[in-house]
Order: sequence, then C-alpha cells, then structure tokens
Amino acid sequence: MISDKYRLKLAKAEKHFNDTLASKPTLPPLTENLRTKINLACPPATYRLICHLWNNNGARTDEIAEAVAIGNVSDAATRPRSRAGQETLGISLICEVYPSINRYGQATCVGRWWLNVEDFSKLFDEAVNDTQYTDTKHA
Repeated sequence: MISDKYRLKLAKAEKHFNDTLASKPTLPPLTENLRTKINLACPPATYRLICHLWNNNGARTDEIAEAVAIGNVSDAATRPRSRAGQETLGISLICEVYPSINRYGQATCVGRWWLNVEDFSKLFDEAVNDTQYTDTKHA
C-alpha cells in the first residue's frame, strides 16, 4: 500500500520532471549529418542512446533499454569512451532518479535521462549564432 506521503512525493517528482522538460531547448531535426557526427564520436550504444533522447528527452531507463536495445543504459552513458564522445560533441547525458511505483504497487525509483547540449557550437557548426536553436523552449 502506498502512503499519502509517498503519493505527495510522486506528485512533486512529476512536477519537477515537467518543469525540467519545459526548460530544455527544442532541438532541430536529427539530420543524417548530425547522426553521422554523433556516430563517429561515440560507441554504438551511446550513439543509439543520444539519438533516442534527441526526440525523447527525459525518457525512463526501462523505456530506453527496450527502445534501443541497451542492456545497461548507465554504462552506455558513462564509460570513458562515451564521455569523451560527449565532450567532443559538446553534450552531456545526465540521469536523475525519480520515485515511482512498480508493477506490484510498491514504492521504487526509476532513472530519467536527459540530453543536455552544453556547447551548441561543437554540435551545430553552421548554427552557432542561430537563436532558433538556443532560445526555443518546449511548448
């Protein structure tokens, strides 16, 4: 049985998630050129993770694992070669832990993954000064 206190914690976490999602800039379409750039900089699992988060920022670990066939999402995001690729691209992959309820109705937690563009000039050579990519927020 889930307590009222835990339900309040879930509601606060949902608000935090929605606020975080709304604060993220809207990214331009993931073009073939961008895919190639990401693919050349990162290991295959990290490439799939970044491409998935591009259109699904804030996705849950379990959803990512199923969608892009990654057995260990945190490993794909944090291995040294993955981190080096992220640095090259000017991005970072961050996991936030959120409270949740599992399929048995028990309190648990789940990771939600965020793709953060730290340096637009590294990822978008031609769009460095284009505010369309740096100032636009989710609707």
